[in-house]
Amino acid sequence: MRSLLTALGLIFFISFASVVHGEVAPPADTREPVRLTLADCISLGLAQNPQLDMGKAQIDQARSRTLQAKAGKLPTVKFSASVVRSNQLMEFKTSDPTMFPSGPSVIDPNNPGVPYPGVIHVHQLGFPGFEISSTREGDIYGVKLESQYALYVGGRLKNGIKAAKLNEQAAHEDLRQKKNELVYNVTQAFYLVLLTQEMLKVVDEAYATTDAHYRQVKAFYNEGMVSNLDVLKVEAYLAAIRPKQIEAGNGVEMAKLLLKNHINIDLATPIEAVGELEYEPHELPLPDDLYAQAIKYRPEARTLELRRQMAEKLVEINKANAYPTVGLFANYAWDRGAEMPPNDKIWRDGYQAGVGMSVPLFDGRATEGKVAEARAQLRQVEMGQRVLELGVKTQVEQAVLTLRAAEKKIAAEAANVEAAQKSYDVAKARYSVGLATNLDVMDAHAQLSQAKAQRLAAIHDYNLAWAQLEAALGLPEMR
Repeated sequence: MRSLLTALGLIFFISFASVVHGEVAPPADTREPVRLTLADCISLGLAQNPQLDMGKAQIDQARSRTLQAKAGKLPTVKFSASVVRSNQLMEFKTSDPTMFPSGPSVIDPNNPGVPYPGVIHVHQLGFPGFEISSTREGDIYGVKLESQYALYVGGRLKNGIKAAKLNEQAAHEDLRQKKNELVYNVTQAFYLVLLTQEMLKVVDEAYATTDAHYRQVKAFYNEGMVSNLDVLKVEAYLAAIRPKQIEAGNGVEMAKLLLKNHINIDLATPIEAVGELEYEPHELPLPDDLYAQAIKYRPEARTLELRRQMAEKLVEINKANAYPTVGLFANYAWDRGAEMPPNDKIWRDGYQAGVGMSVPLFDGRATEGKVAEARAQLRQVEMGQRVLELGVKTQVEQAVLTLRAAEKKIAAEAANVEAAQKSYDVAKARYSVGLATNLDVMDAHAQLSQAKAQRLAAIHDYNLAWAQLEAALGLPEMR
């Protein structure tokens, strides 16, 4: 009995490997299940996963930044118009005239030596008074068309455009990485469904076989060939298997929930994984070739290389802050209302054009600090590349070791299943003629169930190891 429980415990453990623990499975759905192959699941995941939509949005964002960077190479043209109400407009005002003598006075002939008060007549000329003040209230209208064009900015535009394009390429690689991760997660979940389904079959087969043996023992008991103790032992075996059937069935449903989550379909939708765990041996390339292939195709490696090039451009961009800038400018303007009446009703137009230059002399060492920061970022990216290369090599070697171990284990478990099957057949035949005990039959059957479960687990590990290797290589077409 202990051997049987050990086998069933192994089946239960494998059925729940990598599945998120939860409550019992929901009630069975009466709808027809959707039959899905691994290719169907991958297609659904790639089409419906929201994380991929986020990656596509990041590509659009990077593309818009490239467009912004390219805008610096083109001239800017701006149109503006304004209306201003002011009470400080200039105006011309007049006042009472001021009188000034316009000729010699007429002298009284009786008093010729006294000019005044002997003056009897003075000729005067009146001059009007005027002033310019800023007290007039009115509207000022302005219309302006202006343009600017950068001739030289120290390489900031050229390097900025290159950096933006590199960032756009990196966004594409990030999306490819998300796709690769999704494909691996879907593949892992699909294989888990297949494994739990096969494990459920093993448990069901164990129950059916034990039930058939129970009927045989019951018949022997009715004929007086065995004791009641043998019947009770088989009944205990059956009672121990039944909970494992329930747990294995629940494990299948939980594995399906995980798969449905990755392919983003309604969790209430019943599905059926179409396929079987099969062992198809493949020729394994040399580890060094795999490592070189991983560095070439792995999205993370390509992303970091693009980030390194971007960091180099950032160093050059910050260096350019110390260089002079040269640009062209031109504008044409129309305005009305600022002149004194009556000219305030006339539209005046005119233009300006020229070349401007700006030379940074001292910025408090801000440029030096920015350049040092950019170089530090470049070193960080370079160190990240070394860390990634080591991690990729480790992942490739781990996948290769797992594949080789799984191949050997499959061969060993296949031989174990064959031997256990023969042992069970012999024990069953011997029991039918009274040469073996009931316990011999149950132990042989438990060993057979355990061998089948271990073989299924080995095949699952082999297929999953291939998926891990493909993920480590950036998912090129290996098979």
